[in-house]
Amino acid sequence: MLSGDARGKAILDVLEGGEFYTNVICCVEAVNGANLDKVARVEAFLNKLHTLAVGYEEARIASGFALSCRRKGGYVAAVDCLIAASAVSVGATLVTTDHDFERIAGVKVKVF
Repeated sequence: MLSGDARGKAILDVLEGGEFYTNVICCVEAVNGANLDKVARVEAFLNKLHTLAVGYEEARIASGFALSCRRKGGYVAAVDCLIAASAVSVGATLVTTDHDFERIAGVKVKVF
């Protein structure tokens, strides 16, 4: 997202002027996935967001998402279910580039 490509700019346009959240899982994923020369830039961006912890309530919601997907014959990774649960716990729309989140019923998702 921070690389300056068209998709990243579109996401930043959506984020302009609002209140935005991330969670500890996304922070780890973002820093771990960044080029070494961009880690400081990624961390600076993350510091501008409200960071949510992932606790028992999010785990309970995530388990429900995973079970619902399995009952429909699908699969969504546990980590994605936890990310979705974090968004749901604060009533937020999940902004992502990952279409897997669209398979989780009950989550507002904006995919780029």
